[in-house]
Amino acid sequence: NITDWQKSGNFDAKKLTLYLDGIALEGLKPKFSTDNTMITYSLDYSDDLNIDSQSSKSLKQSWRQLLKSGRSSVFDTSRKVIVSLGYESKQFPSKIEATLIVIDPYWYKCFGACILCLFGFFIWLCVTSDVLREPGEQPEGGRKSYSLSRFQMAAWFFVVLISYLFIWIVTSELSNLTASVLGLIGISAATGLGAAAVDSGKTADQQRQLDGLNAILKQNLVEEQILRSYIAQLKIDMGATPPPTNLNDLQTILATKSGELSGKNQEKTNVEEQKTNLIQEMKAKKTDGFINDVLSDCKGVSFHRFQIFSWTITLIVIFITKVCNDLSMPDFDSNLLALMGISSGTYLGFKLPSNQG
Repeated sequence: NITDWQKSGNFDAKKLTLYLDGIALEGLKPKFSTDNTMITYSLDYSDDLNIDSQSSKSLKQSWRQLLKSGRSSVFDTSRKVIVSLGYESKQFPSKIEATLIVIDPYWYKCFGACILCLFGFFIWLCVTSDVLREPGEQPEGGRKSYSLSRFQMAAWFFVVLISYLFIWIVTSELSNLTASVLGLIGISAATGLGAAAVDSGKTADQQRQLDGLNAILKQNLVEEQILRSYIAQLKIDMGATPPPTNLNDLQTILATKSGELSGKNQEKTNVEEQKTNLIQEMKAKKTDGFINDVLSDCKGVSFHRFQIFSWTITLIVIFITKVCNDLSMPDFDSNLLALMGISSGTYLGFKLPSNQG
């Protein structure tokens, strides 16, 4: 009986600390029944009425440690814990067991179903649309190839989104983003924007070249028509009766103009060939499968693409493992973020003379 215990000596029942599996939830204020025979604790650490503001941070850490410990897999929604009390940092022995609901099974299933639907919908978009494909016109006989920069941006978006929602469902904590997570999102976004800028610059340059070739063809057509008219008039003059006195001069001029016309025809053929090749270059590369697309540029598989792809996959695996084990967003070292930024910069640098997105 708490009342008898208080009367027995210098004892403050409000200092009783709840222990779950040996983890002290210090700062969690007990609530007593009217007859002082029962103590209750509210385990919702977001409830400011039950938590000392000075102990809030420590309590959150203890609560997160409790939630992540003893779970055999990320799919466990509850587990057994030993419940005991303590006083002044001393835990009282206990064998009382209780069931700790780590995640509400209903909301966990809803979360999983929503994530699967969202992911499935995005995969469908990737296959049927150009959301992850290179910019430009569709190539003949197939779809455009996949873009490495867009894949990286989409991958980090989904990883961070799913991790954020998962941590929120388990811990009810909304402010769980770290500076390194924002850095990763920023690097992926900068890579995507940089790649888009390079692609846009290439497209604009190719369009200028195409406009120049069209202007040359237009001018060539005008000059060709003038030459043909001039040659036709020369032939009329040369066939006059009696023959003109300057027939030899007219024949020389005819030969010269015929040569110029032949040159214009050859120039037209060359320009049209350049135009055909340029139009073909402006069309996006035909897909050769996702892996080949993201690892290859116009010259084949390239190391700088393999480098950024490998680092992206590696950090995603570490990220997901950290979230599942610690129920918190990882805080990557600044040197690791710098390495990721260097890989992205190298990719963009090599992309400048290339045509692959």
